[in-house]
Amino acid sequence: MSESGLRLGSVAKPPPRSSFGAFVCFCFFVLTAAGNPNATYQATMNINVKSSIHQLLLTVDDTTVVNVTSTEEDTKDSAIFSPWVLSSGLYIMVLKPTDGSLKFKRVVMTTMFGLSQEIPSLLLSLAPGNILVLAVKNDAALNLSPTARDLLKSLGVKSAHALRFRNNLAWVGTVGGRTWGEAVTPDIGTKGNYGDLWSSPIHLDLQIPRRPEEPPCFPVDDLREAARASFCDRYEGYGTLCSCENPAPLSYHPPKLEGSTIEDVPLVIVAGNRATYLYRTLVTVLRQPGGHTQRILVYVHGHHQEVADLLDLLQVPFEENLDVGDFKVEGKIAEHYRKSLVAAFSRFPEAPKAILLEEDLLVAPDFFSFFSQTAWLLDHDSTLWCVSAWNDLSSLHVAHDPSQLRRVETLPGLGWMLTRRLAEELLLAWHTKKKNQDWDIWARGPFIIAGRECVVPDVSRTFHIGLSGAHNPGLIHAAFFSAKPMPADSNVKLKDVDRLTFEKYEEDIYRLLQDDPLFLDTKLHPCDEHYLPRNITDKPVVIFIEMITRVDYFAWKYLARCLGVWDQDIRAMHRGLFWFYFYETQVMVIGYPYSDYSFHKPPEVEVLRVANQKDIEKLNLVAPSNRYRFRRPELESLAPFMDTSLPNLPP
Repeated sequence: MSESGLRLGSVAKPPPRSSFGAFVCFCFFVLTAAGNPNATYQATMNINVKSSIHQLLLTVDDTTVVNVTSTEEDTKDSAIFSPWVLSSGLYIMVLKPTDGSLKFKRVVMTTMFGLSQEIPSLLLSLAPGNILVLAVKNDAALNLSPTARDLLKSLGVKSAHALRFRNNLAWVGTVGGRTWGEAVTPDIGTKGNYGDLWSSPIHLDLQIPRRPEEPPCFPVDDLREAARASFCDRYEGYGTLCSCENPAPLSYHPPKLEGSTIEDVPLVIVAGNRATYLYRTLVTVLRQPGGHTQRILVYVHGHHQEVADLLDLLQVPFEENLDVGDFKVEGKIAEHYRKSLVAAFSRFPEAPKAILLEEDLLVAPDFFSFFSQTAWLLDHDSTLWCVSAWNDLSSLHVAHDPSQLRRVETLPGLGWMLTRRLAEELLLAWHTKKKNQDWDIWARGPFIIAGRECVVPDVSRTFHIGLSGAHNPGLIHAAFFSAKPMPADSNVKLKDVDRLTFEKYEEDIYRLLQDDPLFLDTKLHPCDEHYLPRNITDKPVVIFIEMITRVDYFAWKYLARCLGVWDQDIRAMHRGLFWFYFYETQVMVIGYPYSDYSFHKPPEVEVLRVANQKDIEKLNLVAPSNRYRFRRPELESLAPFMDTSLPNLPP
């Protein structure tokens, strides 16, 4: 297992079972602690777990450790992410084996399709020897993937594959060791494949051995290792950072980025209270060429002890935004992002540019190299306003060439570079208190972006791992975010960077459109597998879709949904042109008659139109099945925990 807690490129095996727990004594002792005749040592601890529709309760020795309650009635006048929804799912909790105190708690809302993709990285990031408690509140089986079930079974959860909709479950075991107890309720009524009634609450009551306090396995005579020992004693979920056998480094010494043009460009990581995400992000940043801590600032929303302790341990500079303000969720995020932008240029007053990155983004090995090769474009072309590491149209079957770049009329975000000049312009226009929308949607508005564009890679340089947060994506994450590849090479040479200036980019587009491309003319439905066959031709395939104005995206949504690319709004467009690969075929989708390239349409070629919005609504279940429909086995083998099952729906 890597420093991030999840190895990509091989199937991670469950941790080896330890000998701890081979002998169980269900008896109670009171011992005199060495050096303190008044202290007592209890040889066992009592653990009680309640799993039910309305309550998840965990107690240790009659002390409440976790108590989550919410009722279905909470949702009557609420949005989808109500307390009821947010508290439903599979709870993963870790206790110290010495005193039963809580080290880790996370709920995976497996009632939503795709979110069980987080289970492997969570479970595989746990240190052996701790006590693991798994329990269900309301339901956890609806979209619990086969991969997650397999992993749970390998840990000792015997009912993992038998768990059904609205079943309750409680399981206690030692990470890397034995199972101490398991309780599960069967279906009490079925309707199709699902129970139409909730199971009765269950209580799992156990008495397990308490592990005596032991000296830390890290050399405590070293101050930093002593800090590691203290950190790992209190927190969990950091993979090999807390491994005794092969601990991850506390200091990274990345090689110098040869020929760098961004040595004076800082990286500001916008962070909240998701320390385990932040650690995985930092590992991918700190170990690559150019990833030295002198250029990094983590800007944290509020004070969170675990986040602060992690950054102190890794000796990564950070600032805390303690004046979080009284805003709604969108406003809080927007205000924090605004202050992060201010901090970027105030902390680095000589910086001509800055790179902004969120705490839940892993970065490719050539992340800094990518920005180094493209930074000069922002100084030489006034029609550009950012370079982004993210391409909205770069799923497994669409991403094609790591060296290829595009221009798009939007702000992709998710790891992007801007100039000081643009930052000052944005800050002048930024009025958080007057906005209840997300900052990135505001920034993409026509009055803010003002006709300018961003440069993006054909293959994204960031990967989004944020399955828990303020905007839990669920179906959208599974459909559009979970299947994005990144280059594995730290030395990708970008091609034709000089052709990204506006005039030269236009020349290249016109040359392709005038050089006898294949104009697609068919009456087949765009979801038909024969509509756009894979690898149909070496020439670009040109498709015309109806687009009356810039915001008219019905036909694009229709086509994009069928081709398995981003369809929620218009992104990755350049003057009415969507330019990408479909497997090995280069595709140029032109919005007719809005696009400047519409005059290339031959008279006989049909324009794809959508007569009725209901035609799009009929495809509502197509997007969640993207990874099931568009397979790239040679790439999927590098990420074995990315599920491709179809979504389940409640009765």
